[in-house]
Amino acid sequence: MRLTALAFVVATVVAAGATPAVPALAQDEGTVVGRPNLELSATENRFGPGERAIFEVFVSNNGDIDRGGPSELEERVTTARNVRLEIQDDRLPPALAEGLQVETSEIFAGSVPEGASGPFAFNVEISESVAPGTYEIPVEVTYDYTNFVRYGPNQAPEYGDSQRTQTAYFTVVVEDRPQFDIRTQNLTRVPAGDTATYRINVTNSGTSPATDARVQLSVANTSIFFGGPDNPQQRTSVFFRSVAPGETKTFTVTVGADRNTAPGTYLADAFVSYTNANGVQERSEAPDVRRVGRRRTDVRGQRRSQHSQGRRHRSRQRATGQHRHEQRHGGSRRDDR
Repeated sequence: MRLTALAFVVATVVAAGATPAVPALAQDEGTVVGRPNLELSATENRFGPGERAIFEVFVSNNGDIDRGGPSELEERVTTARNVRLEIQDDRLPPALAEGLQVETSEIFAGSVPEGASGPFAFNVEISESVAPGTYEIPVEVTYDYTNFVRYGPNQAPEYGDSQRTQTAYFTVVVEDRPQFDIRTQNLTRVPAGDTATYRINVTNSGTSPATDARVQLSVANTSIFFGGPDNPQQRTSVFFRSVAPGETKTFTVTVGADRNTAPGTYLADAFVSYTNANGVQERSEAPDVRRVGRRRTDVRGQRRSQHSQGRRHRSRQRATGQHRHEQRHGGSRRDDR
């Protein structure tokens, strides 16, 4: 882990009368000299392109003591106070600068004594254009500390307080993994009480192949269903043996709306499950945790059919997935090209 001091150290001496009284010290007199030594790390640091993520950063403090003394004064000179953390967008690695959007500004971490504190969370969005690799994330770290304490008999300690600004780094890994785009070719309106068949493309826009890939669609509104009216389903899925990087698979799905469905636009959630190149099964997150693309279904009222015109919509899905199911379910059919 790199830790580079960039800015300044400003020292001020606080007069004895301006500080609160402290317990009597065993030693007659002396000076304790030291400083905090802060480093950053992120343990859960593996992410994929096209992902909204949280960088959970820990601050560790391995304080330095140049001249020792009473333990309470050594603790004073090694503790960082009023610690602030801010990712330096303008110093990101060139390969990451255009593809990382930091959504969290400065974080106040409080006091950091010796040991580890955190995690402190930065919300970010990683673009699909970011190449897989290991990246060092620069963080401006600002804190107050005491670099010396003079003490003696029958007098209050004298503190030399300072402020420091430095740049510290933590490491993140953008993994080589599949990414999926799901797009509907012929999204037209569905008359209430009727069905329509859509043709859907699934493209692996990532950098790694996916095997045993299953696209899963679901609708929350009970008046919208997959399949025919004799066997309506709230979810459907289609299985592909493998999807190589850049490859597009196509399948069809039948969507219906019952007679009482109000005209409007309804959304279907899309998930992808797959096995990665290392043989590990993965699965996409739930939509309230990680945003996935949604496929729109427009329902047309029976008495308004003469006014409707098909409109094209596009859904987009970024997902990582995990587990295997049956090959056919509900109203979907694959075209494994």
